[in-house]
Amino acid sequence: MTRLTLPHTLIEPPHDTLQRPLHDLRISVIDRCNFRCPYCMPEDRYAHDHVFLKKDERLRFEEIARIAQIFAQLGVRKLRLTGGEPLLRRDLPELVRMLAGIESIEDIALTTNGTLLPRFAQALKDAGLHRLTVSLDTLDPETFRQLSGGRGEVGEVLAGIEAAEAAGFERIKLNCVVMRGVNDEQIIDPLAHLFETGAPGTGNAPIVGVAPKRKGKAANEHVSWAGSDVVLDLMREVGARKKRVHLGLGSGWTTLQVARRLALRLRTEFSGPDLVLHALSSGFDITDPLRAPVAFFGSFQNLPMKVDYFGLFVSAAVPWNMYDDVKTQPGVRESFEHAPEVDIVVTSLASAADEHGALNRFLRHWSNDALGDLMRQGWVGDVQYLPYSTKAPITVGSGVRAVTLFELADLVAMVQSGDKHVVLIGGPCGECAVSKTEALRPLLEEPSLRVWSHLVLDSGTAERLLEPAARV
Repeated sequence: MTRLTLPHTLIEPPHDTLQRPLHDLRISVIDRCNFRCPYCMPEDRYAHDHVFLKKDERLRFEEIARIAQIFAQLGVRKLRLTGGEPLLRRDLPELVRMLAGIESIEDIALTTNGTLLPRFAQALKDAGLHRLTVSLDTLDPETFRQLSGGRGEVGEVLAGIEAAEAAGFERIKLNCVVMRGVNDEQIIDPLAHLFETGAPGTGNAPIVGVAPKRKGKAANEHVSWAGSDVVLDLMREVGARKKRVHLGLGSGWTTLQVARRLALRLRTEFSGPDLVLHALSSGFDITDPLRAPVAFFGSFQNLPMKVDYFGLFVSAAVPWNMYDDVKTQPGVRESFEHAPEVDIVVTSLASAADEHGALNRFLRHWSNDALGDLMRQGWVGDVQYLPYSTKAPITVGSGVRAVTLFELADLVAMVQSGDKHVVLIGGPCGECAVSKTEALRPLLEEPSLRVWSHLVLDSGTAERLLEPAARV
């Protein structure tokens, strides 16, 4: 493929208002779309008589390529083609071929509703397109017709995804816009199709990320990678409006893996604002201190941005009736005072049925009846060592309770706020590979337990959640 080389220049690369270098460029190639989605191009604003740009009013391919060349010279490395629906632009693979020939452009992606991919997927791949993002809000045919303004069928999108996979695209992302009362109860449904067909890249869905098909401990590894993808995207989002991103880290083996992978990626893929790390709890296991959040902080040394820390140095569990006093102690109070600053929480869950869960192990060694008390209240799982039943959080009224910056109700409130995020990693047990399906189900079904804004699963767990008998 012929590559275009630009002459040397001394022009200073551009930065945004937070002094971050600009590496990504979105290019809208057409303002028309064959759908009328209510959140993007509603019918009442884009009716049949709406005046779109005429052909001679759009930038020609040569002009788009020239602009991309200039941005590449100024530091841009990634391009994303959008619309409208970009595949409505005639001869789009030719534009991709021109952009792929620009020196220093490392990645070209395309966002599409997918209906035209059966015609163009192979040509786009051959021209040099690297990645695809496909919009898929529901698998229900009637809901899909409603959301497309009566102009599309879900089968056309699914056929497009299959065509893209057949063409060799290995990273297919799904965009799902979840609307309360419209498709919020269907958010797992698109995943069922992907599990059946084995479409790649399912770990990047914006609301529910699912790692590729792996089993057992291997699934946990892939869930960790998918979790770091989600967190990095959220850091970019928060960093676009804030000078410091506050990241809260829970404890446990899975969160440790996410933290390590995230730190590696921050060294090469993120040039955003400063980072503040918060330890959300202490570790329960004195024989494995590396699972404590403060131990994760070491992975974030020598990053290209400034990193500050708020540890939590206190007993992992205290007598339940002394908890409020413990939170006011010097060295503990400060961590709780800064808790409201946290923008993104990264944590995992444990199943009451899994003997390897940290809370389970701890309570089995406790001398009183705390474990029995939880069991009598219907304990099925815990997040941040905070137990819950199939219906609601469990109030600990005897024995001990965990010390953690956020209660389950706090996490629910963060999710409902809309400007804070809770990434919950729901892969299998890292030691025995047992699925946490039954502990996950209440977190999907009960509003008082909706402690997550982004849920990252392995496909095996999600398949179990989708079993008809289990969803009764």
